[in-house]
Amino acid sequence: MILFNTYILPILLGILTVIFIYIIKFIVFHKIIPYYYEYLSRGYSISGTWESDLTSRTNPVLKCSELISVTQLSNKIYGDIVYTEYDSSKNCITMQKQFKFEGLYLDSICSATYWNVDRSKLGRGTFCLVVQDDFTLTGKYIRFDHEKREIISDDYSWEKKTK
Repeated sequence: MILFNTYILPILLGILTVIFIYIIKFIVFHKIIPYYYEYLSRGYSISGTWESDLTSRTNPVLKCSELISVTQLSNKIYGDIVYTEYDSSKNCITMQKQFKFEGLYLDSICSATYWNVDRSKLGRGTFCLVVQDDFTLTGKYIRFDHEKREIISDDYSWEKKTK
């Protein structure tokens, strides 16, 4: 009995305490805080799946498109961008990249920074979009062009995938 009270009981209580704290942490960070942020943010939500069609600067045969997945938590946004280049003359995908982004959505303006998921490849930029209607965001993006070694910008727009 002394062995149990001295060694085993404190270890079991420590394990149960860690499990209890983990459960409380999960409930607070995954249930209560998101609900609170959603309650505070009563504006338009841009969460969901968006599409963007881009023009290739180097080859007019290439069709560039992006599939954007946005998660919004109050005024913070984050998500994924899948960039695809499609060669219509050869009927094949020539390049596909995946990016992550995070930023802010305030007063109908969405601004974020994106980066390439593959850390061995270059790719980073910023975009700023404004809500036009329930299904369209328009604005500009800026990125570094590695071939020309200069910073470029262009028009950028998202269309809601599910209307």
